[in-house]
Amino acid sequence: MNEIKRFIEKLKNIPGSADVFNQYRDNIPGLDIPQGASIRSKNLELYLNAMKDSPILLLGEAAGYKGARFSGVPMFSERQIVEKEIPELSHLPLKRTSTRTRPFSEPTATIVRKALREYPVKVIIWNLFPLHPHKPHDYLSNRPLRKQERILGLEFLLEFLKIIKPEFIIACGKIAENALREAGIDAFPVRHPANGGKRRFLEGLEEAMKIYLKKNAKMRSHKHHN
Repeated sequence: MNEIKRFIEKLKNIPGSADVFNQYRDNIPGLDIPQGASIRSKNLELYLNAMKDSPILLLGEAAGYKGARFSGVPMFSERQIVEKEIPELSHLPLKRTSTRTRPFSEPTATIVRKALREYPVKVIIWNLFPLHPHKPHDYLSNRPLRKQERILGLEFLLEFLKIIKPEFIIACGKIAENALREAGIDAFPVRHPANGGKRRFLEGLEEAMKIYLKKNAKMRSHKHHN
């Protein structure tokens, strides 16, 4: 079993609770199609394999009910699966898993993925807490992370970083920024696009990309001259 498959198996072992849903392990009758969890696990595996050589990681907070909860892929919605909106993912046989007629669409996923298309570099996205935190028994809601969830998420993030090995990390939002800082991991902080943060997110992303591309160009010219 390769390291990505092993990583997903570990994710599947995290038990859900009254206000945490493990979308890689569990299904809710009426909301999920029968094979939902295994399809989401496969979607995540396809995504990680396609993007594992990305030099940049963008780290978000947690799976949202309109995004990774039903797609299995961070900051990625069912609508984006159906419409094949992301060029570097459009060849993957990703499938949606909700029973809804219309696929879920997440504003954050739309903003972030559209913004990343403007830059000539692969960016892999991960969430600090890879599962879906929701209000008790309200499966179609999101809630802020608790301290123990941030700690558990960090354990998985450290394992994720051993597999992906990005050269540059962008922390999307305060939760991601604080977790990375506490772990002593360098990251460029940008505003989360939710709750009116779109403009500041786009400005921050542009600044982060300028820094990365400039640094990368310097390294390339240094190698070339040597």
